[in-house]
Amino acid sequence: MMWVDSHVHTRYSYDSMMSIKRLIKIARAKGIDGLVITDHDVFSYPRIKPKIPQESGVFIIPGMEIKTEHGDLIGVMLNEEISSRDFDECVDEIHEQGGYAILPHPFRRRSSREISELAKQVDIVEVYNARTSVSANNKAKRVALSLNKPMTAGSDAHLYMEIGRGLTGVEKSDGVEDIMKNVLKKRVKLRYIPSPRYVHYFSSLIGAYKTGDYRTFVRGAYRHIRGHHK
Repeated sequence: MMWVDSHVHTRYSYDSMMSIKRLIKIARAKGIDGLVITDHDVFSYPRIKPKIPQESGVFIIPGMEIKTEHGDLIGVMLNEEISSRDFDECVDEIHEQGGYAILPHPFRRRSSREISELAKQVDIVEVYNARTSVSANNKAKRVALSLNKPMTAGSDAHLYMEIGRGLTGVEKSDGVEDIMKNVLKKRVKLRYIPSPRYVHYFSSLIGAYKTGDYRTFVRGAYRHIRGHHK
């Protein structure tokens, strides 16, 4: 069995400071075989690739998390950046590249469409997100099962301590294509440990520091303190 953390951010996300070299080092120490890089609104893989140590022992799967009018959407197995921010167009762009569209943390979004309608358009539904409440994850799993959709689990890590808190287990694979084939065939085992709520606070603080938008940080911190993600 191989274990993949299917939702990880690096310093190329506005709210993370993690380097790919240290991510790989920690992943190896934790027995994680693969990481899906899903930086916010940027396809960071071309910048990350030269920094990946040779024979690192960890598969790095290129991806991107895009903010659309219907919430976040993840594209994996990408070759280039997704330019649109329209949900339907993003799904089309991902497929045109031969990639796969994942609906992450479905019940952490505000959308004019029903979650089930969004889930129908994607290839995979993330049903366990370590930064999301147990009740919201359970709802996501029910939607995926009702639609017979492949499922993944990911940490949504922005901080090093979060790596591996959500994992997708697949059969031993020779490469990233095999990993994705197993996911699509639903040959997976999923596990996760919910992250403490304070991780949202720290990633919001990082985002405020990197963007200079401290007003948004204060609003976000207040929401988290009041239990916005319960």
